[in-house]
Amino acid sequence: MLKICTNYTNYLLLPKIVTALRKKYIPCSATLIKDNGKLNPWFVTGFVDGEGCFNIWIAKSKSNLIGWQVQARLIIEVHAKDLDLLKDIQAFFGGKGTITFNRKAARYSMVGLNDLNNIVIPCSATF
Repeated sequence: MLKICTNYTNYLLLPKIVTALRKKYIPCSATLIKDNGKLNPWFVTGFVDGEGCFNIWIAKSKSNLIGWQVQARLIIEVHAKDLDLLKDIQAFFGGKGTITFNRKAARYSMVGLNDLNNIVIPCSATF
């Protein structure tokens, strides 16, 4: 049984307690993320849900007949150290989308209602 104490000394032990509980009760397996070298669709759906966002971008456009440009977008932005994960996500979605990065952050963007409707939404609905 885990005894929770409020004094400062035991507060400093909290990270060690959490780590011990994770090892005992939350097993993590590489197959949860990758299965046969490909990203697990359940992982991708959860990752997009947690780290991604869908948005509608609206801007004035002289080249458009109505004077406005409207884009549906999926954006996932993570720390630059996770660039390889974004490359795996891009491969999972059939190479669609673009990845941009700088020293601190990496961003995956998929633009276009057709790609979102035909690739991302079916994956989210299935998994």
